Amino acid sequence: CNLLEKSFPGKTYSSSNQQNLYQKFIASYFSVNERLTPSCVVSPANTKDVAEIVGLLSKNSCQFAVKSGGHGIVTGSSNIAEGVTIDLRDMRSVSLNQENKTATVQPGAKWVEVYNYLSPLGYAIPGGRAGLVGVGGLTSG
Repeated sequence: CNLLEKSFPGKTYSSSNQQNLYQKFIASYFSVNERLTPSCVVSPANTKDVAEIVGLLSKNSCQFAVKSGGHGIVTGSSNIAEGVTIDLRDMRSVSLNQENKTATVQPGAKWVEVYNYLSPLGYAIPGGRAGLVGVGGLTSG
């Protein structure tokens, strides 16, 4: 976690350095089964950050989990005890290329955000029926 704090200042937190934010993170999970206590949480801003974080964690043999919306019910599916949780909440953008009718959705977005963006433009996309489910989690299973 110390290496992540140095590499991603202001984006890495734990129970020891930002307890309120850490507790809100734990409580944000839909299921009590997922309310585990990771050693720290890091919130990347983009895919470059994700690649760097995963590289650092892999190089140092650190266990990690990835959280999109946090709606899973299986223990360990999007959180980890005694490891690092990568929280994708800052990667939520939705865009539409109207020329080729393609939507681009980042994995931290929730389905309700996708629907609210596309619907006024006259577009729809198949996804989760529960709007608070994260795009990344539902898409990757």
